[in-house]
Amino acid sequence: MRKKTNLLVETLSWILILTGPLLLALFLSSRVFAVTTVNQRSMLDTLEEGDVLFCSRTDYAAHPPARGEIVLFYADNREKGGLFWEFGMRLTDMADNWRSVEVRRNVRYLKRVIGLPGETVEIRDGMVYIEGEVLQEPYVKGMTEARDLAFPLVVPADSFLLLGDNREESKDSRDFGCIRLMALEGKPVLRLLPLKKWGPVP
Repeated sequence: MRKKTNLLVETLSWILILTGPLLLALFLSSRVFAVTTVNQRSMLDTLEEGDVLFCSRTDYAAHPPARGEIVLFYADNREKGGLFWEFGMRLTDMADNWRSVEVRRNVRYLKRVIGLPGETVEIRDGMVYIEGEVLQEPYVKGMTEARDLAFPLVVPADSFLLLGDNREESKDSRDFGCIRLMALEGKPVLRLLPLKKWGPVP
């Protein structure tokens, strides 16, 4: 009997040793940080295809994003769920690493916060206006056109108008509307790769 008990304890110990680090990594990547690779040209010239970014998941728990910040969110605008939902997303991320970009299930976008909740935003003459005042955007590449979104627009509560820096190529809020706070996954804070550009995300 004691021999069987010792075998059971040893087996459970090995299971814990083998799965513990994986569970810890899943927890940290679900609640603390994310690492993502830029796969679009929508944020040129600020971010380029192939850039690897370290993103903080804790920023928006304390305060919403400010205008001008770059945010990471799911392309299908899904909102974040509980811990088990997050674990499922991380497992899907692992599987996506073996899939081509075109067929990945968890597709993310990186865009810049332009319109804040309750603000009136207008796009005309290739520029963005907030509450009637032109927004100074030194990071913009190309002209800003309204596309399918009707302007002037009042940004809904707990939502944000997000635009890419490369305005003529970016798929953003002009195409899929404003994004709710609960859909924001994180804030890119550090560029890890390429090494020659290592440093804070501008």
